[in-house]
Amino acid sequence: MRKLFFSTIIFGTTLLFFNSCSTTKKTTSTTTTGTTFTYTKDVKPIIDENCGTKCHSAEKKADGIDLSNYASVKKESLKGDLLAAIQHAEGYKPMPKKADKLSDENIQIIASWINSGAIE
Repeated sequence: MRKLFFSTIIFGTTLLFFNSCSTTKKTTSTTTTGTTFTYTKDVKPIIDENCGTKCHSAEKKADGIDLSNYASVKKESLKGDLLAAIQHAEGYKPMPKKADKLSDENIQIIASWINSGAIE
């Protein structure tokens, strides 16, 4: 009986701990300033300046990736590779390839947009 009581307490505490961590992470990564970012207003200018009109245009499609329109950027973003590449995460090709890394602010805008559902 005593083992069951302690097991229940440990299980409940562990569940509560992991649930609170998950909720906190989700809330803080959605936006940086309470702003909802959109593709057209916030993400497209960043992509166009750094990726979509250079190497990943509809014509060039470097590595088969087209970042010239909303549908294509959303598709690549939801796969997870786009964010990892611009963050220069280990195991991914750092992007943009022939330019400086995007600013932390631009990376956060794109990350927040993705985490908010990649709305147009």
